[in-house]
Amino acid sequence: MAPKHFAPVWKYYERHEPTGRSKHHRAVCKFCAYELSGQPERMKSHLHRCEECPQHIRDEHAPDTTTSNGTPYTSNRFAVPTSATELEHAEDDLPTAARLPAEQQQQPPLKRPRSAEVGGGAEGLAGLPWAPSANASTIAPATAAVPPGFQPVYVAPGVAAPGPLPAPVPPPVTPSTQMPPAASVAASHGEPSPFTGVYENVRGYYSRLTPMNKMLTSIGATISPHPLVRDAIGKVPKAVRDRFYGCGVPLPTGIDGLRVLDLGCGSGRDCYVAAKLVGRQGEVIGLDMTDEQLRVAREHIHEYARTLGYQPHLRFIKGYIEFLSQQPELYPGSIDLCISNNAVNLSPNKELVLRSVFEILKEGGEFQFSDIYADRRLPNHVRSHPVLMGECLGGALYTEDFKRLCQRVGFMDARQVNPPAPVRIESPELRDLVGATQFYSITFRLFKFGRPSSVLEPTREDYGQVAIYRGTIDGQRARMRFDNQWAFEANRPVLVDGNTAIMLGESWMQRHFEVRGDRSQHFGGFAADPPAVQYEPWELDHEYEEYD
Repeated sequence: MAPKHFAPVWKYYERHEPTGRSKHHRAVCKFCAYELSGQPERMKSHLHRCEECPQHIRDEHAPDTTTSNGTPYTSNRFAVPTSATELEHAEDDLPTAARLPAEQQQQPPLKRPRSAEVGGGAEGLAGLPWAPSANASTIAPATAAVPPGFQPVYVAPGVAAPGPLPAPVPPPVTPSTQMPPAASVAASHGEPSPFTGVYENVRGYYSRLTPMNKMLTSIGATISPHPLVRDAIGKVPKAVRDRFYGCGVPLPTGIDGLRVLDLGCGSGRDCYVAAKLVGRQGEVIGLDMTDEQLRVAREHIHEYARTLGYQPHLRFIKGYIEFLSQQPELYPGSIDLCISNNAVNLSPNKELVLRSVFEILKEGGEFQFSDIYADRRLPNHVRSHPVLMGECLGGALYTEDFKRLCQRVGFMDARQVNPPAPVRIESPELRDLVGATQFYSITFRLFKFGRPSSVLEPTREDYGQVAIYRGTIDGQRARMRFDNQWAFEANRPVLVDGNTAIMLGESWMQRHFEVRGDRSQHFGGFAADPPAVQYEPWELDHEYEEYD
């Protein structure tokens, strides 16, 4: 380990392992729990600014404030002269180059921010600074202010750029308007945000962007929700349903009594549905970063309780999906089932989201979520396009890259629940921009297994194991479909591979399945073809539309 990892300043921090490609350990301040890179210079600078830190420690790590000749240095760069004498001698404190006329001063060349200083997704690729504050990703105001009401214009290759546009009128900001975190902070302090009118909540949930101000994409035919889920959706208060911006149905049945977490819950429609599916003994927690969405989600719980006839264990908390363990309710190994609907796509650090989910799941817990994926890696100009970012396409991962990311985190053998549902791009300009790239809405289910006896393998192996469905899930007593490849009839033994046997026999689904056999004898790669999946009539009911 490098000597800097033994610096004395570490006694004021807790050491965490490096994340991603970083070579530095993560340091967590013992006084305020702020997390930063484990570089001694940054750690000392934080201690000097930390308000929770004792004064003698802050003084100990104060920066050097003396000049080369030992005299105290005071910076008046931003001070306003208050007298003619101060104004006369103000230039004496400036460097020689700064005393030259403005036209003769040499300006430093503009440089693109380093990748370590900007976000890895929507914010970073759009050139917006990544401003960590208490481990929360926010969008900081750019260096050059964007005029309110600015409308970006896409010019196709070979087409002459349009002439000067008339001054745009800033769109009205209503209480329901979603703004980026920085815009919300600026509004709370009475400052106009430069982002208002450019786009609304880049990391929100299906924003309506200027200049189009309408949905530019729609989801094609996909698997319809189970009738029990449809019935539960119909009982959700209308104000909550109207704010639903999902792209799939990550809601398994047979989850009564489980503890469920919804990432990026928005107004909470899926949380309300899950609250009915888990019953009186279960619990549902919705997590979102937007105050307006959480307000809508919370104010209709009592109305929903009257509809159900009992008070559900349903609550909503504010937080970031990249830092779940910071919530007191979400300690390691506390969640049976985690769901998400069109939210992971919008995170600038998807690996951090998956690691955070892996940490809070119980052994055998599941992460089932719907999101938008691409059939190839997206170029930077597509990933950073503001309209595509708002339409949930700019953050789409290449499907195979997503599977490799899951394996790196610990989610081996990602299972696809539904056939890919194509995303229709209605705008000809956006269609030309993405080229031949095809986007799909897909629901995956990932299981956490950490014990050596139940670790999932990268390939599917044959151990002669048999799974029998007990027929105990309401609405699927005769037959249930596990994923896009496996369907099980009640009381019928089915030969399964080793990974499927673990998922069915050692996860939260073990109460619905009986698995016979173990891994004591290996018969090679699993060569048997799973029974052909036959979809139920309700699954193919494409007249049930809710994702346009």
